[in-house]
Amino acid sequence: MTRLVLVAALITLGAQTSVFAQDQQPSRQMAADIPVSGFSLRSDGIGAYRADSTNSLVVEGHYGIALCMARSVCSTLPESPPSKPGDRSVFLDLSHPVAGSGAVDRGVIRSANANFGAFWGQDTTRKATYNGRLGWGIRSLLDLPIDSTIRSERVELRFFIDGAQHVLQFGPWVAGQYQPRQGPFHGNGTSRGLVSHTARDRWVIRSRPSSIGRLWDNSDPTHPRDLGLYSFTYEVVFNGR
Repeated sequence: MTRLVLVAALITLGAQTSVFAQDQQPSRQMAADIPVSGFSLRSDGIGAYRADSTNSLVVEGHYGIALCMARSVCSTLPESPPSKPGDRSVFLDLSHPVAGSGAVDRGVIRSANANFGAFWGQDTTRKATYNGRLGWGIRSLLDLPIDSTIRSERVELRFFIDGAQHVLQFGPWVAGQYQPRQGPFHGNGTSRGLVSHTARDRWVIRSRPSSIGRLWDNSDPTHPRDLGLYSFTYEVVFNGR
């Protein structure tokens, strides 16, 4: 998949084709707000992230909801960073490794090639085909009832460090189910994020204060390398357009 299922499976985002092509459910254009302080994931301070004809942003919902700094990284398997950075960026504070997990202090990273995505989870009562592969159906966050909150099975941040793709995983459901080249990795020891559908056109994706994510070096997708656990918090508000 070259687009998000990040928006389904980064959402199960795949390798060559979008899972969006597998069904008729429409996507929704959105805008995203990220705080400039108070969380490990921080805005660049320029305002809401909103895609238009003047920038490289992708902000949309389908099975999942995602914010991408550029369409070229709106996938689970961009093999290399884009030749041109996106027009906006985010800050990721990886300065709080969990002792004994193998993680090290990586400081605060500014990334203009990141994507953030969140899902509800898999529906184990039905099967569906995505990217030509049969698996459990995916429950769309757009179908989450208003005034309800769920524990997400999967929140992801993908970004590049020195040209190598990294994945910060939260929750037990990880990419790879629909991707022939993605080797196995996991979300052991991580915290599930919370997704609240607070109004007709508003979804809030947030961590608990003690949230923990697991970082992976995915520069070789066939053999992802575990880099340990990090204390990491976030709050991203998506508003429909």
